[in-house]
Amino acid sequence: MGIFSDIHTYLIISFLLMAFLLYKYAYRQALSGLDKKVDSVRESIKFVEEKKKAAEEEIVRLKREIAEANELLAKSISEAEAEAKKILQESGEIINEIVAKNEKECKNSIEKIKGSMSLELQNKIVELVIESITSRIGRDHLDKELQNTSIENATKMLEELAERYAKTKQEN
Repeated sequence: MGIFSDIHTYLIISFLLMAFLLYKYAYRQALSGLDKKVDSVRESIKFVEEKKKAAEEEIVRLKREIAEANELLAKSISEAEAEAKKILQESGEIINEIVAKNEKECKNSIEKIKGSMSLELQNKIVELVIESITSRIGRDHLDKELQNTSIENATKMLEELAERYAKTKQEN
């Protein structure tokens, strides 16, 4: 039994032969395939890192834009509130003016009504006085003249009639 009779020897020889053949033909291809895969993974990692960096920069930019938009919004709200207060104040002033004007017009209307009532009463008194005087003097044509004159003229004429009446009473 020699060296070749043992199964272990055949096993070792076949293992060494197989290792040599694999190294010669398959190892380099496997290594180049692994190298390609490693390069591909490195490129992917580099690409992901670049995208991550770009995404972080985009997040920073968007946060800055949001902050600027919030500042602009706060400023716009502040300006709108100021404008609303100004409009409210102006409208309050306008309403006060309108109320004051309407109040003045109402007072004027009331005064006109009071004045017209006074004028009506004055006209009635003048008519009664004229009737009384004309009936005492007996001048019908004087009554027609007085009807066509204004209150001021009627008052002057009343004074004149009163003087005439006083004269005629003295004469009688």
